[in-house]
Amino acid sequence: MGRVLVVGVSCIDYVAAFASYPAADSKNRATSTTIAAGGNACNAAAGAARMGNKVALVTQLYNDPHGAAVRGELLSDRVDLSMSFQREGTTAMSYIVLDEREKTRTIFHSPAAPEADLADRIDADAAGNFGAQYLLLDGRHAAAAATVARACLARSPDMHVSLDCERHDREGLSSLLDVASIAVCTTEFVLYRAAALHGMEVPLGSALPVVLLAANHPRLQTIIVTLGSQGGLLCQRTPDASGLAAWAGDMDALAAGCPVRIADGWRGVRFLAAPVPEGTAVVDTVGAGDAFQAGLAHAVIRGVPLAAAVEVASRVALTTCLQKGSRGYPAPDVVDKWCSERTSQGPAVPPEAVEIPSRQAKWT
Repeated sequence: MGRVLVVGVSCIDYVAAFASYPAADSKNRATSTTIAAGGNACNAAAGAARMGNKVALVTQLYNDPHGAAVRGELLSDRVDLSMSFQREGTTAMSYIVLDEREKTRTIFHSPAAPEADLADRIDADAAGNFGAQYLLLDGRHAAAAATVARACLARSPDMHVSLDCERHDREGLSSLLDVASIAVCTTEFVLYRAAALHGMEVPLGSALPVVLLAANHPRLQTIIVTLGSQGGLLCQRTPDASGLAAWAGDMDALAAGCPVRIADGWRGVRFLAAPVPEGTAVVDTVGAGDAFQAGLAHAVIRGVPLAAAVEVASRVALTTCLQKGSRGYPAPDVVDKWCSERTSQGPAVPPEAVEIPSRQAKWT
């Protein structure tokens, strides 16, 4: 059983699906609705626990009815909340509109009140003594997350610390990059960071080398850029990439599985999204990024090389997309089978290996 420590936000998700995205100033009937626990860290913690890991979550919980529901869901998934905090206030809420025609989701967020400041409340000894093999930070509560990371690294200097770089405007993100070994980035994050450094907008293919060269964080060894249905790009530091062909910056021309030199000291390889099995279809993408993070943690702990671990993570993410809600994680034995097959660098897991679990979020 792996041990995963997660630091970040939890909230309540109101999810409503519509045949198509509602027009302004119109009345529309939802085809389905649900209310469930959400938030990047909350989702990832639940996913990692459902895959059979021992998981602890550091987050702020509130004592209103929504907070009680979030706490109840996490405890039902056997997530350890002994390092989380509870206080008077209102739980953060995300309102998520699913467009069934375009397969998109739009999120409106209402922050918690009062907003949490965990920096002075963290028990660094408890965090270090948890014995985590993998630390997952969602970019929130930066000061507290940095404290937890330092405590964990003091105990295990070589442990994996993954940082979710979803948005460029997270306060304190640079300080977390100092402790991270893996950064999982959206294209928005990469493009904004490159534009800020360049002073101008640049294409993704040109932006990435700029971001890598500016990554003055010596502990950061891996940058994963997720591209949704197009898969992603795995970038890793290497002492010598001179033997690799230089990347021309054309993302579409980058063949999957063929490493290239992206920048001085960095190699990159394209990975494809998991194929949708025949007879199934993507239902919604709520929580797919969090599922990717949970799957990556699970695979890395089990010794799967990163180039193969991203494939396992992609399959975990796909499984959640084949049904409504953010809790449709694959069964532990299914994920372990994927990990075993990829640890030996054998053939990619065939599409038919994706299994839809019976336990899902309740939709009405």
